[in-house]
Amino acid sequence: MGWLSRCHGNRPAPGGSPKDTDVGVELPLELIVQGTSDGSYQHRVFSRLTPALLAFTPREGEAHSVALRETGHNRWWGSLRFQVAGELLQVAT
Repeated sequence: MGWLSRCHGNRPAPGGSPKDTDVGVELPLELIVQGTSDGSYQHRVFSRLTPALLAFTPREGEAHSVALRETGHNRWWGSLRFQVAGELLQVAT
C-alpha cells in the first residue's frame, strides 16, 4: 500500500510524499477498479482485515483507474491510472 497518502481536507499530508507500508489505516477499506466499460467495474470492501497485498485481474484492455480509500474516517486514500495491453481479457459476470 505504498501509494496511500494521508488526506488533510483535499491536500496531501505535510511533506507531500505518500506514506509507506504500516500507515495505520482504519477499516473499512474500499477498492474500486474501473476500466473503459461498465463490465470492467470491480468493487471490494475490506471490513475485517487490512490486506497485506491487493491484486485484481483486468477484464479488458485500455485505460484503468484504481482507487483505495478508508471509508470510515476518510483520512487515507490513493489512486492510480494505467494502460492494460490487449482486448477483452475476461467476460464480465
